[in-house]
Amino acid sequence: SLGVEYERRVTEAFGIGALAERTSGDFDYWVFAVPLTLHVDRWKFAIAPGIEKTDEHEHEMARLTVGYEFDLGEAIATPSFSIDFVDGEEVYVLGVAIGFGF
Repeated sequence: SLGVEYERRVTEAFGIGALAERTSGDFDYWVFAVPLTLHVDRWKFAIAPGIEKTDEHEHEMARLTVGYEFDLGEAIATPSFSIDFVDGEEVYVLGVAIGFGF
């Protein structure tokens, strides 16, 4: 999958944002969600209510995420593990985000 995410830090520890993610191949769908994120040192914890959308259906979903931020100088790399709860099923997601502050 490939996606984009924006986070606005409300405080040093709390952020709110938006994400859009496209998965293709054996799984063909979009995820749109609003992450609410807590930052504790380099750890990132998020809950993201949203929707999963395909050509045939649209389901409400929620994503729980934990990640760890690595400083790359001008950027941050965050490997993460997420669980999507959608339509009575759990989907496990491994990801890496590259972030830039502005």
